[in-house]
Amino acid sequence: MGSLDRFRQPATYTTPAEGDQLIVQQLRRLGVDLNQPREVVHFVYFPTEEDAEAAASELREDGYTVEVQPSADAETSPPNPWLALARKNAVVDEASVEVMRPRFEALAAARSGEYDGWEAAAG
Repeated sequence: MGSLDRFRQPATYTTPAEGDQLIVQQLRRLGVDLNQPREVVHFVYFPTEEDAEAAASELREDGYTVEVQPSADAETSPPNPWLALARKNAVVDEASVEVMRPRFEALAAARSGEYDGWEAAAG
């Protein structure tokens, strides 16, 4: 496994929170030291560039590096064609993922957006 390997939610799970926990379990099974911070990337989509920039500003205050850009399928995928791609080095474990998801879901909901989950570097 290379240091750039990343893990996202598996295709089958009942709730997004269950998918988050499955990622943690998969990392643990692979022998990843979950006590060590790793890059975590969050995908949050918004209806306007202004909404994405406002969310990005909040996230930057929390130490995230955020890129705002049109989503890959912005032309064909309304209603949220703007992506705020947020990155931060953080510990990923059962407790931290329970906090991450509600934070990002609330951020998206406040601006009629959508949180599409996260991925974490394995190494």
